Amino acid sequence: MLTLNKDHPRQPVPDWRASFDDIPFSAKSATQLIEAVTLYRKNNGLPPGAPEHEIAMQLADSHPHLVHADDDDGPTKDIRLWAWVNRIWSSARSQNATPDVVKDRRAACAKCVFALPIPRNPELERRAYLLAAGNLSPETQCSHHRWHNGLAVLPVSPESPKAGAPECCWVAAEAGR
Repeated sequence: MLTLNKDHPRQPVPDWRASFDDIPFSAKSATQLIEAVTLYRKNNGLPPGAPEHEIAMQLADSHPHLVHADDDDGPTKDIRLWAWVNRIWSSARSQNATPDVVKDRRAACAKCVFALPIPRNPELERRAYLLAAGNLSPETQCSHHRWHNGLAVLPVSPESPKAGAPECCWVAAEAGR
């Protein structure tokens, strides 16, 4: 089930908007929009449905930062790797390294002994994919740096890497420059 991040600092401009039964709804806040849809359905004898989930589905493409999956069955909710993805998500970087640098970094990650498979979490995979502008490879995490390798190779300089990177790591090579 998708839920809305109602307190995100970047709110939709000018209003929260959704459309049901070809009727547009808008409100100043997500809570007001949910209440408006709920009231509309109640007054018209319609089934209540799940307005927050339905609004989130409509906003997922245009405002992905306002939508997140609310699934309690995923064991990956508190993994530090995904905490890192969420931190990057909330302050997305605007400048990436050159394609040649990214290619070299990916090659280093591909042969690194610290590269491990990433546990599945569809919502956070979607965020990582959007942050990487669809250019997400490799799909591994670094057990040394505790970051998503596909995202870490993209920025001009990675966020505060853990000290003592292994000799084969591209972070160690770039730090020596």
